[in-house]
Amino acid sequence: MDGVIIKKDEDSDRNDVESPGIYSRQCGPIFQDLNLRESEDNPGGHLLPKVVPTSILERRSEFVTEIRERLWISPDKPPELSVPNCVYVIEHYDESFDKALKELDSAQVIGVKLEGLNISRSGDLYSVSMSTRNAVYVFDLTQLQRSVFRYGLSYILECSEITKVFHDVRLSSDMLEHQYGVKLNNVFDTSLADVTFFTTVHREGFMPRFIRSYQSICMEYLGVPAESLFFHIRRTNRSDKDEAMFWKFPFTKQLILALSRNCMYLLPLYDILQRALLYHFNRATEIFLGIVRDKRSYEAEVLTGKVEKNPNRLPKIVMWLVQVVEQMFPSWNMDKKKIEEEGEVVDGPFVYQDVGDNV
Repeated sequence: MDGVIIKKDEDSDRNDVESPGIYSRQCGPIFQDLNLRESEDNPGGHLLPKVVPTSILERRSEFVTEIRERLWISPDKPPELSVPNCVYVIEHYDESFDKALKELDSAQVIGVKLEGLNISRSGDLYSVSMSTRNAVYVFDLTQLQRSVFRYGLSYILECSEITKVFHDVRLSSDMLEHQYGVKLNNVFDTSLADVTFFTTVHREGFMPRFIRSYQSICMEYLGVPAESLFFHIRRTNRSDKDEAMFWKFPFTKQLILALSRNCMYLLPLYDILQRALLYHFNRATEIFLGIVRDKRSYEAEVLTGKVEKNPNRLPKIVMWLVQVVEQMFPSWNMDKKKIEEEGEVVDGPFVYQDVGDNV
């Protein structure tokens, strides 16, 4: 269970949950007691509360500004947010189970979140949440047991044609393979995408020291308000106890909402982070689109002649790509002598290569 780990209040001897002031100051809003309404149009489903994105953020770093200047239409106008509006809890091998598997199998991309105690090869798995564009499916492992993987979830998770979106997949991958024999395939990790984008646009190519939380990137990239997220509060000196207290069996509506919110934003994150990863490529494409088109007639004629004479030469106008590469891979020392010894021709930051046959 993702959440915010806080330290014990040094000025308080109250170590139990009856200390709301200690948590709300440091961890955002306490989870609201919202009741899920049953859906009239989708039997067996519960309607999820509507989410209205916002540009307001209490703590705004320089990187937040860079995210929104590059990926939003305007830093003050969050992107349209399309999230599932219904959640289904799958507790039995019945028609609802078959329907869920059919919907997941037909999706090109799904969000996945494993929840339980100490998610790892030695932990306990209580639920697997999977989201599509329209719905969240919460598979209750306390009812379905490990057979759920044999009856369909293994196929979904291992299928190379379905992209699985996780946030920090490390321990989930460890648990799935060592406890259930499931080898994940075709995975997109939102935490790693965030790290990659950070490295290429911020702090001169230095990588961030820490992976950021799911809640943080939901607020910064998507504009999800804090009250529409779930913050699982855990204390460093009571982490196991706080983790266990979260779970109620059978699943309560409040728990179902929490599980849904931990999964329902993964696909919108996937969409915007794909754009983030293509940011430099898209910039280069915009340059190429206008490199001749936007010139005066005489300049365009000169450039046309140069392109026709040497069509494969990379224009100097995209030299900024070299700086991007240097930021992404600072350990590369661009050893000209070594490259030349391998038979290549080096010209400044460029290396000449075979461009193939031109017909």
